[in-house]
Amino acid sequence: MAYRKVIAIAQPRFLEGDGDEGILLIHGLGSYPGVLDNLAYALNGEGFSVSSPRLPGHGTDGDDYAAASGRDWVRRSEDSLYELAGRCSKVHILGFSLGGVIALILAARSEIESLTLLAPAVTNTNRQIVLAPILRRFLRKLPGEVDFQGQNPDDPDIGYLAEEYWRWKWAAPAAELLKLQRKAKAAAKRVTSRTMLMVSRSDTAVPLKVKRVLEKRLGDHLMKTVVLDHSGHTLTTDCEKDKVASEVVAWYKSLSLR
Repeated sequence: MAYRKVIAIAQPRFLEGDGDEGILLIHGLGSYPGVLDNLAYALNGEGFSVSSPRLPGHGTDGDDYAAASGRDWVRRSEDSLYELAGRCSKVHILGFSLGGVIALILAARSEIESLTLLAPAVTNTNRQIVLAPILRRFLRKLPGEVDFQGQNPDDPDIGYLAEEYWRWKWAAPAAELLKLQRKAKAAAKRVTSRTMLMVSRSDTAVPLKVKRVLEKRLGDHLMKTVVLDHSGHTLTTDCEKDKVASEVVAWYKSLSLR
């Protein structure tokens, strides 16, 4: 059996903290653990242990990506949550995009200290996603456009991801996301964790209306909302990445005072 190579920026991360609290960071669809490094190091600098798993099918190749399922992504995230809980007495979850969808599902199942959602893809601007379950029967992918959103196109790993993943619209992963979106919307009503939401007016993937969707479902558990002005979908690498990090760090600091 030939094993697929995982590129360096897609390798899972674990940063040991000096306290008893840990944060699980879950990356987005077609993304990679390194997209959350700016947050990971900022949070670890405040004493938190940080775990950033690699979701199955990511950071390897397109065939692996197309074969992975939503169940695989949730299971890997849940396993990572259990592993972190074995090290830390208090555990938080932060999810970006698809990671935010998974985070809602996990938060409805487990008792966690808090939930942070960055551009959570519980809804999206691409209305054609509803056709993905049918399209996946006839095609694997269609050509698309690449928007690097602050990520260095000259980095060989970023270039590889752009060619292998981002320049295509993948039918099967989109269909799997659609399934998880439905589960996350239902799960959000059962979430009791203190929650922070961050979205951007300039996000072309997750519309600002996701704020209303989650306000309705989370109610009083949605305790902080930050709306950015200029960032694209990848909030953690784009032009307001430092503000994203400072707001997230401030949120976690505030939780310890409550």
